[in-house]
Formats: sequence, C-alpha cells, structure tokens
Amino acid sequence: MKIHSSLSLLLVTVALISGCRSKTNEPTPAPKPSPKEQPKKPDEPKPHKPYEGYEGYTLLHDGGQARYHYNEFVEVAVSPHLFLLDRTGKHVGDALADLNKDYEGHKDICETQLSEAGSYIALLAKYDFSESKHASRLLLLDRKSLKIQRNIRIEEPNDDNWVRQSFTLSDGSTYLAFSKRSFYRLTPEDGKLSPITVGGAWEYPLDAASWEDKGYFFRRHDRVALQFSIGSTSSTSIEIVHKGATLVRVYKAGGAYLILRDSSNRYYLFSMKEGRVLARFTLTESAGRTMVYDAETQMIFFAGASPETKERTVYRVTLAKDTPAETIQHLEAKLYYRVSGRTESDSKVGLQMTLGINADLRQLYVSWLDQGRGGPLLHHLSKVVTLPLTTSEDLPVKRLGLYDFHFAADLREIFLNTSR
Repeated sequence: MKIHSSLSLLLVTVALISGCRSKTNEPTPAPKPSPKEQPKKPDEPKPHKPYEGYEGYTLLHDGGQARYHYNEFVEVAVSPHLFLLDRTGKHVGDALADLNKDYEGHKDICETQLSEAGSYIALLAKYDFSESKHASRLLLLDRKSLKIQRNIRIEEPNDDNWVRQSFTLSDGSTYLAFSKRSFYRLTPEDGKLSPITVGGAWEYPLDAASWEDKGYFFRRHDRVALQFSIGSTSSTSIEIVHKGATLVRVYKAGGAYLILRDSSNRYYLFSMKEGRVLARFTLTESAGRTMVYDAETQMIFFAGASPETKERTVYRVTLAKDTPAETIQHLEAKLYYRVSGRTESDSKVGLQMTLGINADLRQLYVSWLDQGRGGPLLHHLSKVVTLPLTTSEDLPVKRLGLYDFHFAADLREIFLNTSR
C-alpha cells in the first residue's frame, strides 16, 4: 500500500515538473507591432459656391446729386447710378438704368446711401421730389439679379423731415434716422414704420452702417457705437473712444469693416460682424475723404488730407499682426499713388476721391471727379483707375487700367458684389 502511494506521488511530481519545464521552454511570442498611425490629412478648404448672375461683379455706387436754386432743392441734377464691371473688369452698364428701366421715382431721387444686406443691396434715397411733401425712398435690389424687389416711398410720421442716415439688415428691415430724436424701423413686406429707441448722446446722427444682421448708428460728439440686430427695437451701446475724445468721422472701409476717427486724431478699426474694435492706431498723414481695409494683408489705404496732397494722393499703412487691440500702433504712411496732371489749369482734378477693393482680382480702385483742363464739362465725369493691391515694385505704383464714367457726380462706394 505504501509502495503504491509512493509511486502515485512520484508520478504526480514528475508530471508537474515536466509540465512546468514544457511551459518554461515555450518561446515567448513576439509582441505584435502596433499599427502605424496614418497622418491626418489637412482640412481642404471648402470650395466657394460658384457665382450666380451679377455676383462677383465690381459695383460702383454714384449717389446722384440734387440741384439747388436759392438754397432750395429743385428736382434732380444727377440721378443715382450703380455701374457694373464684369468679373474680368469690363464696364458693362448701369444696374439701375439698364436692368430697372423706368422704376418708380427714377427721375425724382438722389443722394442714395448703400447697404450690403445679405441677399439684398439696399439704396436709400435721401431726397424724393415726386411730391411736395418731404420724402425719401428705399430700393431693395436682389444681389444676384440686381432687379428691384421693393420700392417704398418714405414719409416721416408726425413730422416733415428727410431721412438723414439709414442702414438695412439682411432680412430687408431698414433703420431710419430723421432727426436726433426721430428713429424708425421699416419692414419691407408692408412698408410699415415702427418707432425705435436709440441711446447715446442727445445729438444728430453722424453716420450709419451695417453688415448682414447687425447695424449701427453713430451720433455726433459721442463715444459709442449704437448696435441693432434683426428684430431689435432698442440699441446696445459699444464703447469705442477713450474718455476725453469723441467720434468725428466714420469711414466705410469695405465689407464688415469700419474705420472710426476721434477728435484726438486716433483711428479705430471696427468689425461690424464682431461688434468690437480690432485695432487702434495713429497716422503720420491725416486721412481725407476715404479709407479702405484689406483683411488678408492687414493693409489700409487712404486719401491724404494735407493742403498739398488733398483729394489726389493715396497712402498705405500696414497693421502689425498679433498686436492687442488695446495697443495704439503708430503707423508710417507711404505714398502709394498720386493722381497725375494736377496744375493750375486743372486744379479740380482729384476731387471727391473714393477707394474700393476687389479681393478676387486683388486690385485697388481709385475714383475722382474730373472737371477737365479747360473748365467744367457740360456734364459730370468721374474717372477710375485700377492699381495692384500688393506690389514688389517701387512706390508709388503705376495704374493698371482707366475708366470714364459720364454723368457720375459722386462715386461713394466701390466694392465686390459678394456676400462671402
């Protein structure tokens, strides 16, 4: 019995030892290599939708001009225009005269203010002389077809004033300032005027501007932008200027951007889309009638204001990247272009200068009212030159092209027709 137990124990021990040895001698499997991580493909830029209709054209807005007789307005001397340059830069006509012939009020309106508003381009004519009562008129054009969608004659409720300042939002609603206390919102579907509340200093409106779904009034001797959005009936104040100074000028700098100037000769780059100041700066040359901003290069172009350069010289400055908005940048202005031919015999060449940018063509447009060498023409003539937006050549640059626009008294905006 003991022998049998001993043999059983011996067999179990041998089995255990051999099992352990067999496990010990098994080769350790090599670790499987982890799959290589594939580098992420960079996000491809989303392609823009192709342009339709008149999108991608360059539009030149001439506000038109009233005729004066003993300090009274009598009829229209020059009607407004919306001149067209196609995508290659060819002058192809006038959106108002050619695409909207004989629209109501076309012989009676002038001094239009323009707003880019989503799928609309809005023209608010300050003066409508179709009747004896003071009135203004709103034209809402479809951005693609440039056909008039709404044509509304506007009379101030309970008073007899013309519209002083206005802007239009992307839903077509238009905000109107008749005086320092009379403000209304117009709904385009029914032409109804509803009173709105505008804060700020108790002063007349200095200017107004909008981009997409946000619009702004600015009052004289004030420090704030008064913001409205779609459907709002009261303004929100956004402080712009430091204490001790007030706003004195508003430049529509192209697209969503404004440049504001204060009484201390400081300038503020303001984004209407974001509702905030992006940069503060001073200039070695004072700005005149017009300023524009190219967001891609952060360059600002402006007309000079000094006596020897007034109305005929274009300067350029560049904002420093990644500079906090609170920092005041001191920018040196460089001569970029000068209107040639200014002599005693043609001293009015260069008046009413306006700048505009076509970001697609990377071109800068410079317009001015040309009264001619031998005295004024029988009608108004505005000239426009195209310049490279960026250049590696010596400054000042040479022009790329030249256009004549007859019967254009006051080109106010030059811009690319796109809502991108």
